[in-house]
Amino acid sequence: MELMKLVLDSNCLQDEKTRVYLSGTVSNYVVLTEYAAIEAYKGNDYRSIYKSMSLLSEFPRQVIIPKNTIDICGMSLIENDLPDVLINKEETREFPHFAKQLIESKNNLGLHKKSLHQHQDAANLQMSRICLDAPKLQKSLKGVEKTYTPNDIKKLRKGDISEGLFDRFIENCLVTTAFLMKDHPSVNQVPELNLLPNNFLFRSAICFQVLLLRWVSKGSPDQQKIGKSVNDIIDMNFVVYALYFDGILSNDKKLIEIYDDAKILLDIIKSTFQEG
Repeated sequence: MELMKLVLDSNCLQDEKTRVYLSGTVSNYVVLTEYAAIEAYKGNDYRSIYKSMSLLSEFPRQVIIPKNTIDICGMSLIENDLPDVLINKEETREFPHFAKQLIESKNNLGLHKKSLHQHQDAANLQMSRICLDAPKLQKSLKGVEKTYTPNDIKKLRKGDISEGLFDRFIENCLVTTAFLMKDHPSVNQVPELNLLPNNFLFRSAICFQVLLLRWVSKGSPDQQKIGKSVNDIIDMNFVVYALYFDGILSNDKKLIEIYDDAKILLDIIKSTFQEG
């Protein structure tokens, strides 16, 4: 039986479409990334995790937990090993036990309180780090944005991506990848060119470029905020994971469109690199 593995956006943690998807067949799985968990844990009231995870607790054996993003960023990924190599097998096996603990804790607020507080503190710390990184990313993307000419913007508005514009897109992806790799604690060396399309940070760069082009092509007044919002970083993390699995389960139309565009461009880039 072929499995379907969709990355779960945090806006669908409690959504009925998730219940319909998981109850449809036992071969339907959701991928619960750390950022979905962070969204569930963040804040001052750790009890919010009960509500956020209540639906998944009904289908605990259909939940996949990937490895931490910070670790994946330093991995040399081979196409044939994907996406299984990204899965944290131990935490995935333990999720039903975690779900059971949540139910027990909800019925007895003192039970597992210390553990839940620790998870909440870790989530809030990660959110603080994102807030620090967001302005730096925004500055980098603003520099890349200047490489697109007024004529490019006209083409983008018509959906016309010429060969020259595509080449510039790849160049800008490489620039953004270099920025993301710089001083990254898990990156010890630049991956070989043929493995670059599999790299998490390179795929992140693709997604951020697609997001940037979306604002540029529409001439949105919000494009000055590109990359500055913490939500941009979190949203693109969901999309990057979706590129490794079978898509994304989300209520965010923009996010789904970015995934669709990034998937098409990634496939083109893969074939381009293979030909090279």
